Amino acid sequence: MKISIRLAVFFAILCTLFYGYTAFIVWQSEKEYPPEGSFLTKNGQSLHYIKAGNGPPLILIHGDGGSLYDWKLSCFDTLSRHYTTIAIDRPGLGHSSTLQNQSIEGQADFLHTCLSQLTTEKPVLICHSRGAEVGICLALKYPNDVAGLVTLGGACFNTQNNEPSWQYKLLQTPLLGPFLAHTFYVPASKPYIKAGLDKAFSPDKPAPQQYIDTYAALFMKPQQVLNWAKDQDHVLLDNVLVPNYKNLKTPLVIVNGDKDANLPLAFAQRFHKMVPGSRLITVPNTGHELHFNKPESIFAALDSLGVRRSARSLLFSNTR
Repeated sequence: MKISIRLAVFFAILCTLFYGYTAFIVWQSEKEYPPEGSFLTKNGQSLHYIKAGNGPPLILIHGDGGSLYDWKLSCFDTLSRHYTTIAIDRPGLGHSSTLQNQSIEGQADFLHTCLSQLTTEKPVLICHSRGAEVGICLALKYPNDVAGLVTLGGACFNTQNNEPSWQYKLLQTPLLGPFLAHTFYVPASKPYIKAGLDKAFSPDKPAPQQYIDTYAALFMKPQQVLNWAKDQDHVLLDNVLVPNYKNLKTPLVIVNGDKDANLPLAFAQRFHKMVPGSRLITVPNTGHELHFNKPESIFAALDSLGVRRSARSLLFSNTR
C-alpha cells in the first residue's frame, strides 16, 4: 500500500514537472516567435497571414504541423516578385485560431469564408503535403471561387493503410490525448523533429537550422499537437475526397519529386490519372520539400496554368 502511494506521489510530481516544462516551452516559443503578419477575423476565429507583391493572387497552404514560415523561409520572397503572394497559418496551427470544426473540411470552409478579404480575384492555391487535402476540399466544394490548384508533394491518398500510428491514436483519445499533450509529448518529441525534417528534405541539402528551430517552436505547443493529430483522421480523404477526384473541375497541376520519401511519386501519378485534364510535373533527383529546393517547379506549374506574371517580373527575368 505504501509503495502504491509513493508511486502515485512520484507520478503526480513527475506530471507536474513535465506540465511546467511544457508551459515554459510554450512561453518561450511565443516570446521568440510572435506573429509577424496580419490577422483576419471571421465569426470570432482568426487567420494569421502575410501578404506581399502584385499580380495574380496565390494562396500558399502549408502541410503537417507547419506554419506560414514554411513559405517565408523558402520561396515567399521569390514568388512575391511576380504575384500577389499570401501565405497563411492553417487553422489550428502557427498563430491561427483553432476552429470548432477543426477537420480538414472545416479548415477548407473557414479559408473559403476568408477569400474575399484576402484577395479580390480568384486565387491559385499552392498546397504542400497535407495542405493539399485542404486545397482539394476547397476546390471541390467551391469550384467557382478558385482559379487553379497546384499540389507540391501533395498528400492525396491515405498513406497509413487505414491504420494511424500509435502516437496519433493516443493523442486522439479523449482525456488521455490532452493529458499527454500538456505533459510528456512536447518534451519527448522535440529531439525527433530534426530527423523528421531531414527525411523530408532528403536527398537534397539538410533542413536549414533556422527552419528546424522555427518549426519546432511553433509546432511544439499542446493545442497544435492535438490539432495535428486530428489532421491524421483520413475519413474525409478516403470517403469524400478520393471518390470525387473525377469531379475536380479546377485546373490542376501536380508537382512531385521523384525521390520523395514522404509522398512517393506513385501517389502523384495515381492522382494524375484520376483527375481529367490534370498535368503532372515530375522533378528529378529531389525530395518532398520542393518549395525550398526546387522553387522553379512552382513557376513551371503556374506557367502551365497560364497564370500571368506581374509587369514587375520583367525586372527579374534575367535573374531566374
